[in-house]
Amino acid sequence: MLIEVKKLKHLPVASMQDEAQIGQVDQVLIHPETGELIGFLIKTGGWFSPKLALSSRDVTSYDYKGIVVRNQDSLVAIDEIQPFKSLLNRKDFWLDKEVITESGDKLGKVNNLIIDTDLEQLAKIHVGSTFGKELILDKAKIVEVTPRVVKVKDLANTNQAAIPEQALA
Repeated sequence: MLIEVKKLKHLPVASMQDEAQIGQVDQVLIHPETGELIGFLIKTGGWFSPKLALSSRDVTSYDYKGIVVRNQDSLVAIDEIQPFKSLLNRKDFWLDKEVITESGDKLGKVNNLIIDTDLEQLAKIHVGSTFGKELILDKAKIVEVTPRVVKVKDLANTNQAAIPEQALA
């Protein structure tokens, strides 16, 4: 299933065993170099409750209405899953990175991501600019990812053109 990261945020997380909501997605963690879906930071209570980690491998199903896990034990302290701890310490996230082409043209900034939940991988990036139309670029167009920039293949030199967001509506 393909789902936008912005639609995952704030979704409830439910336990099959407890037949109840056990939290809410606060943040989606995607590896900055590989595009692998690492997991989610989950809010479990009020303002002062610690956020817990949910590995994407512990998710049994995704839906536009929520995420389902086997039981509450799927939620663990952030320190218990090394990729979570290192990604959060790096503060290297996809959203708001500048997107440029190989030839240096600025396309805008990453304003959303599309995840393939079956593969647990980044599938596409949404690129928005102040004056232009939003583009949706396939992961295959990504050449390099740095802490500040996503470099993509030149749009004129590829067989697959970027998809304007309006064409998907």
